[in-house]
Amino acid sequence: MIPPRRPDFWLTIDQRTPVEFQVHTEGEAAARSGGTRLNLRYHWDRSVAQAFWDGPGTSPGLQIEARGIEVARLSSLPPRTWTLLPSEPTQRIADFLKETSLFVVHGDGEGPTLLLVQEEGMAAKPSLLLQLSAAEILRYWALLTPAQRAAFLEARAPEMALTGAGADLVARTRIALETETLFDRFTGFFHSFACVDRSARDALDAGREREVDYRLFGQKYDSLSNLLTRVATDDDRTDDVDRYVIVLCARQLCQELKRDYPDYWSKHAAAARALEQRLGELSVIRQRLTAQNGSDLPAFLDWFDRRFMQRAAPLKEVEP
Repeated sequence: MIPPRRPDFWLTIDQRTPVEFQVHTEGEAAARSGGTRLNLRYHWDRSVAQAFWDGPGTSPGLQIEARGIEVARLSSLPPRTWTLLPSEPTQRIADFLKETSLFVVHGDGEGPTLLLVQEEGMAAKPSLLLQLSAAEILRYWALLTPAQRAAFLEARAPEMALTGAGADLVARTRIALETETLFDRFTGFFHSFACVDRSARDALDAGREREVDYRLFGQKYDSLSNLLTRVATDDDRTDDVDRYVIVLCARQLCQELKRDYPDYWSKHAAAARALEQRLGELSVIRQRLTAQNGSDLPAFLDWFDRRFMQRAAPLKEVEP
């Protein structure tokens, strides 16, 4: 196609010379550049939202939006101090942060301004990647290389289409036919938790505590906390015997790490208490098993629990 005229440069040099130097405060500069004097931060590990007004006086009435939807209305924030927000706007901020961290503020200046929300405790932020079942999380833990883990997630990525809007219109099909024996399942449980235990110890010994934070206390698709959630909710994919053994493995993992790394455990006391509370809530699995299998089962489970929670000592190598 022949253009109607000869193309010209898109950028031209500004030949105008400024006649004076104008001094602006930081707040005015932020407003002129599209920023805002409002700061927001959300703590995923504590479910707390705070607002900070970086101005000399109290803030005007502010309206916060995300994706064109109103998130919260704030009024009369005190100057230069973090203010705890009520539960309702806090929950709405958390809901939108799962999709975007960029909000729009109305009321700070003549037009809308952009706000990047500061997020803390990212290990506890829920993951939108995948909703893996309990068995799939354990299988993911047992994979040895990053390439194997990537292939595992890639194979299950299409399942995301079955969880959102319009899921009823998507044809469902099994990726592969998988059969397992009781021995296969239990061996897989033990191997998966052994891999997590080994990787956690390696990370703690190397000073990489954040990796352990994500794996034990986080809300990602492969975290221990998410595994326990799936154990409690996978009604059609996991039976109570499997659930009971998985919970015992989780108890043993926490017990061993707490004993061998007391400083790390005390440093994350609040998250550890929440994890132990989650394990306590899953005691309902034992109640269901005993209710379904007669009066002899509680005594057996008492014996089984004691033996299970005792870590077996490794055998000494025999010299030839």
